[in-house]
Amino acid sequence: AGLTADAVTLLERVAAHSERVLRAHHPVTLTVRSNLAMVYQEAGRTAEAVRLGEEVLADKTRLLGPDHPETLTVRG
Repeated sequence: AGLTADAVTLLERVAAHSERVLRAHHPVTLTVRSNLAMVYQEAGRTAEAVRLGEEVLADKTRLLGPDHPETLTVRG
């Protein structure tokens, strides 16, 4: 309730850290980036949400396959 901006800031920091430590295509990093896309959507940052969501979907499809449950979750 009213903490969307705080959530965006926190998830952006977590995503950046995860990319540095685990690298961009690690499953944890992809999950964090997917969560960030959802928070962007809640914050009304639709263009960023769509761009990031599409990137995560493409990465998960390439790494896990189109029928993997995690890929389907992002697609859903």
